[in-house]
Amino acid sequence: MGWSWAGMRIRSKELFSYPEFVRQLIEGFTSPEIARIMDFSTLKLHSGHYITPFTSTC
Repeated sequence: MGWSWAGMRIRSKELFSYPEFVRQLIEGFTSPEIARIMDFSTLKLHSGHYITPFTSTC
């Protein structure tokens, strides 16, 4: 099974559909001060049809 941008978009879309994953990602990659002020209870799903020009040409 090969690697592709299309497959990557699907996988990342699936990953970011889990609020707990997003919370852990932000807590792991930002300073504790930033993570502490985030209100993770406001996370909600949105349409995944926001494609940047870069990914739409791959």
